[in-house]
Amino acid sequence: MNTLGSVVVGVDFSTCGRSALAQAVRVAGFGGARLHPIHVLDAMMFSDAALGVTPFLPDMTGTMTADAKRNWPEVRAAAGAPGSLELDVVVGRPATEIIALARESKAGMVVVGACGESSHSTIGTTAGSCVRHAPCPALVVEEGKAGAFKRICVGVDFSDQSREALDLAMRVAAMDGSEVHVVHVFRAPWVGRRASGSPLAQNPAAQAQYRELLREKLAAFCARRPETVWTNPRMEVVEDQSYGGGLARYVREAKADLLVIGTRGRTNLRDVLIGSTAERVVALSPCSVLTVPPRP
Repeated sequence: MNTLGSVVVGVDFSTCGRSALAQAVRVAGFGGARLHPIHVLDAMMFSDAALGVTPFLPDMTGTMTADAKRNWPEVRAAAGAPGSLELDVVVGRPATEIIALARESKAGMVVVGACGESSHSTIGTTAGSCVRHAPCPALVVEEGKAGAFKRICVGVDFSDQSREALDLAMRVAAMDGSEVHVVHVFRAPWVGRRASGSPLAQNPAAQAQYRELLREKLAAFCARRPETVWTNPRMEVVEDQSYGGGLARYVREAKADLLVIGTRGRTNLRDVLIGSTAERVVALSPCSVLTVPPRP
């Protein structure tokens, strides 16, 4: 993780946000990256207040900024961040401001909590927007997951984008000494009403051969990465009609604590990971998710 340069982390003082900050401190510290914590006072809250209490807006802004600054030292210390680390407090839309700071600082990673102060047990709007629009990898951290990642799953569709995801997964594994599972989800061409008459539908031996050819292709794809020599990843081919559902099911069964995926695919994962649907994979996944956008 020593090529990140800088890491931007959204701080919202929620329990999940504290886990995100702790992960950001870990990731930045491993490679000596600069850490940029930012707390955004949601502009929508102030626009609602402006409907009837406009004279009080400056006081509200000042009070909430002061509260954030006052709470910051305790949160910073709990996350293991250096005492000299300052918190930026701005007014705006949380995702917009976090992404803008990532662009301005040329961040190598954005870190946010899966849910914030206004959402629980599901992906928040800020995390979803960062997955879709961040100019760099975005780590969405589950509540309570502040430590090392013990088991990492990476979704592969044989595209250049999934190669980027695989590379980043290996870098995280190097940092944490993680077990790595490389997973390819496929839609069986012999399943479904239209496929019922195909030769494959009535030929279990051909179906087994189809799966084995995919597994061989997956092994060859991974063999090009020198890191596979020492990580010795587990290769898995998973059949599912829903790509996001297949990944989430595998992650749940494997008890993984991190899923790494590209946000643009060439073959099967593209239906799940393009545009706003990228956040659906994050929402379905029962663990933290690291998304990797295309290179500019």
